[in-house]
Amino acid sequence: MPQIVSTVAGEAGLKPVVGDSPHGIGWPFLAQTAESNLHFLTRLAAELDATCKPAGGALVVQRRGEGKTAAGDALTPPRITPQRLTDWSWSYRGRTVYRSAEAEWTETGTGVTHKVKRARARR
Repeated sequence: MPQIVSTVAGEAGLKPVVGDSPHGIGWPFLAQTAESNLHFLTRLAAELDATCKPAGGALVVQRRGEGKTAAGDALTPPRITPQRLTDWSWSYRGRTVYRSAEAEWTETGTGVTHKVKRARARR
C-alpha cells in the first residue's frame, strides 16, 4: 500500500502518509480501469476499512477507529457539552441487548461530520 500511495501522492504533488495498519498490506494483482487515482486509492482503502483523503498537503491513508493519527499520535476524544449542541435526537429500537452505541455530529463552522462508536463493556 505505501508504494501505491507514494506514486499517486507524487503525481499530485502531495506528501504520502500511510498509517501503521495499512502499511504492510499488499495485493498480488490490482487493476485500475476508468477511475481516477483518488477513486482507485479510496476503493483499496475501503477494502481495509480505511480512509483515503488529501489533507494538509498530504495524501493520507489511515484505518478507521484506531484512535490515532496517521503520524501515530494519539487522538483525544472530543468532549461535547449540552451548550455545544444545536439539535439532537435519540432513537431506541426496543432491543434489550445492545453491543455498542454510536454518535454523530457536525461542526457548524467547518461542516465536518464526526462519528464515534463505543462498544459496551463486557461484564
